[in-house]
Amino acid sequence: MTAEDRHDVIIVGGGVAGSRLLVHLLASEWQNRRVLVIEREATGGRDHMLAFWRSRASDLDPLIEHRWSALRLIEPGGATRLHPTTTAHYVATRRARVQELATRVAADRPNVDWLTGEVAEVVDGPQAAAVRVGDRWFRGAWVFDSRPGAAGPATVRLVQRFTGWMIESAALDQDRTVATLFDFRAPQAGGFGFIYVLPLAPGRALVEHVFTGPAAVRPTAPEAALTGYLHTWLGLAEGSYSVVGREHGASPLSDARHPRRAGRRICAIGGRGGRLKPSSGYALTRIEADSAAIVRSLTRHGHPFRLPRERWLYRCLDAIFLWALAREPGRAPAIFAALMRRPEGTLRFLDERPRLADLLRLLLVLPTWVFLRAAGRWLCARRRAEA
Repeated sequence: MTAEDRHDVIIVGGGVAGSRLLVHLLASEWQNRRVLVIEREATGGRDHMLAFWRSRASDLDPLIEHRWSALRLIEPGGATRLHPTTTAHYVATRRARVQELATRVAADRPNVDWLTGEVAEVVDGPQAAAVRVGDRWFRGAWVFDSRPGAAGPATVRLVQRFTGWMIESAALDQDRTVATLFDFRAPQAGGFGFIYVLPLAPGRALVEHVFTGPAAVRPTAPEAALTGYLHTWLGLAEGSYSVVGREHGASPLSDARHPRRAGRRICAIGGRGGRLKPSSGYALTRIEADSAAIVRSLTRHGHPFRLPRERWLYRCLDAIFLWALAREPGRAPAIFAALMRRPEGTLRFLDERPRLADLLRLLLVLPTWVFLRAAGRWLCARRRAEA
């Protein structure tokens, strides 16, 4: 192994988690350490919208491209509820923009190397971990692994699948301050589905179909559902709009634990490290906080494992929420409608920064017996799994 194959840090995966960790490293005392970023495909291959809640200034602010100050929910029967927000805004950036910033920050850094290739294996060691790409090995004092997988056992598992179209049309008339987060006038068979609409510019919007259900259940014709939505509910006749971009993907939602320490020298990050919030599928703000915590641990303690503990309360609430949706998906519209009656508290809950009063208010507006049943079933399943 040559000196060029040895690094202080190897980041496996140059996506959102890897990119944000790199930016934080290069803004820290580790900025001059040797770093290797290994990405499966060249930057710019995949792109999709990344939405998150912004209630205070953060390092993500320069990435924000769009923001909305009111949220809309439409019930299956068509009743519409509009919820303005004051202390938190719904904002969005793109995956490509996150990657571009990391590339730009590292552009003139001779200590940062990039490699495109498939990681075949990561092997732990006492003083360093080894990463194999093809027939070549790279050794890193610390390896941060963001590849999919490595989740522990779970008592409930769902998959959130999304299919989105970027629409342009002179006939598209949407208030650019309002994000339609949940329109439940969508097919619900086998799980629960909704459409959301994010106006981005005059005559331009992202319209996305989201379906959550068991892994074995796939949404029925999501593109047909999008076409029908554009025609029926947005009033866009065939030929009056163009699809200028597409995105699709799937996120696993479960109560599985994700071990952060994958070895003496290997730390799991991103989805592999459990940064996807189980009850919602949001990840960016959790990844951001985690990246800052990892670098803080490296600089203060010489290793990346002095991280904040997962809060037991949020793990339980997320698991119970998933159980309620998994066992009674038909109640999803009513559950989300109840949550949106307290938008500020809901946003703080999703950001895992609620006040006690927020939690109490949310409990008061939610269908109590549904969640008590789900809590009982989850606790029984958890005990059986641990027996």
